[in-house]
Amino acid sequence: MKSFKEWRMIKESISNYSGDGSDEHVHDFAKEKHDQTGKKRKLSGLPYFTHPNNVANLLRTAGASPEVVMAGYLHDTTEDAGVDLQEIEAQFGPRVAQLVAGSSEPDKGASWDERKQHTMDYLSSIDDPEILQVVVADKLDNVTDTHINGGEGIWSKFNAPYEKQKWYYSTLADIFMDKIPEFSLSRRYKNMVAKVFTNE
Repeated sequence: MKSFKEWRMIKESISNYSGDGSDEHVHDFAKEKHDQTGKKRKLSGLPYFTHPNNVANLLRTAGASPEVVMAGYLHDTTEDAGVDLQEIEAQFGPRVAQLVAGSSEPDKGASWDERKQHTMDYLSSIDDPEILQVVVADKLDNVTDTHINGGEGIWSKFNAPYEKQKWYYSTLADIFMDKIPEFSLSRRYKNMVAKVFTNE
């Protein structure tokens, strides 16, 4: 996930664009990029695009702005599909590129603990509620997928054990309830985390 300073620099450096920011266009763009990777969801085995599609639908239903919904579709394209932020800017505009940058994790080469600590520190420090909206929708879909498709031995499929996952997701719930308590997905996320992490 980009630092506050990094996404501010993106905001200051981006130029005007003339791309098509329609919902259909962003859906098709993100689907094509993810489908080209051939990646599947870890638990369900469904095509990876089902995740950003769910995120965008969650954001739309929650009344998020069109730019936030577009960022929902696109939030994993830089990390998982090799799309450059400049291409996102050219296609969908500077604000969407800023939101995607702000909701992306840092170098995947870092350890799980380092990446998650960075995410928590970053989300605690920013004052952009729309970035937080994208991230809470992303995490809500992830933890819902765990709730629906989980089972015996589920935590062995993840990069960190149950206790660390519980710590991470529960801390994020506190951050979202503190920073964007009025956004309906914050409460939904907190409730879903409680469902998933009830068995000690």
